[in-house]
Parts: sequence; structure tokens; C-alpha cells
Amino acid sequence: MRSLFIILSLLFVISACKNNKEKLTEGSWNIIEATHNGQQVVFASKSIQLIMAGSNGNPTLFFGKDEEIRLPGINSHDIKSTWKIINDSLLFEIDTVYYYSIYGTPDEEMGKFFEGEITIDDSTKIQMNKNPLNNKEFIEAYNVYKEPFIIKLEGDHLTLSSSTTKITLLKDRTIDNLFKGL
Repeated sequence: MRSLFIILSLLFVISACKNNKEKLTEGSWNIIEATHNGQQVVFASKSIQLIMAGSNGNPTLFFGKDEEIRLPGINSHDIKSTWKIINDSLLFEIDTVYYYSIYGTPDEEMGKFFEGEITIDDSTKIQMNKNPLNNKEFIEAYNVYKEPFIIKLEGDHLTLSSSTTKITLLKDRTIDNLFKGL
């Protein structure tokens, strides 16, 4: 009977433990500090930011359960991306389908040109240059986010480390603290 109790207790403890994916998706994470090749990363997003009362205004990562994420821009707009964990490493991938569905691919634009559907005038050049994948807007951010990250998660502290980049994050408790003391 005692061994059955121990086995059931052990199974309960194991099932109660959350994996990294579950822990990452439990709210948002404020970036406290980031370095790339030893230099501090300054997140200067061109995207509109909504800063809640009581928050610190730091760039935030929200790991969607559907594996979608918006990575903070670095001299660029935020980057619509996906994330996944493979072999205990976190990988970010720019959602190229999203950007090409809005702006078209360079091959599509050139195909229309060669088929005589469009002429390469200034408006076409402008449209092709608006795609951040074509105009190199994301290149600095891509260099920061491109390598697999080792995940170190301890309570409310998260550290993502790759061979070139280290990002230190803190669980965003703004909502938890918003009504504290009322």
C-alpha cells in the first residue's frame, strides 16, 4: 500500500511539472537587457507601442500558444515571427508568408513585369521596397534572433542565450499587481 502511495505521489509530481513551452506561454516577458556580440542591443521599434499603466515600458515578448510571436524591432518595425522549441533550444523564424502575402514576392513582381501586366515605374519600385524582407529593414534584428537559444528558466527570470546573443527577461506581473492593495 505504501509503495502504491509513493508511485501515485510521484506520478502526480511529474504530471504537475510544466515544460518550458507551457511556462513560456503563461503571460508576457519584459526584456531587461540584451547583448549581441558583446554590445548592448537597443530595441528601437518603429511600431506603435501600447504601454500599460504600471509597466516599465520595456520591450516585451509574448509567446503565443499557437507559436506566433512579435519580436521587438531593432531600428525596424516589430517582426511577425513564429517560435518553436526543438531539442531544448528555442528557435525564432520570420513569418515570410505573412510579409509576402502583403507585399508579394520579388519573383511575382518580376513575373508580372515580364508578362506585360505591369511596368516597372516608381510606384512598383516603392511597393517592392516596402517589403521589409526585400529592403533589409530586419537585417539587424535578424542577426540578433537568428541562432538557436538555450532556455534558462528560474521562476520569473528567463535567460535566452545563443553563441552571439544573450537576452535577459523578467515575467511581466503588471496585470497581477494592477489591483493589488485595492
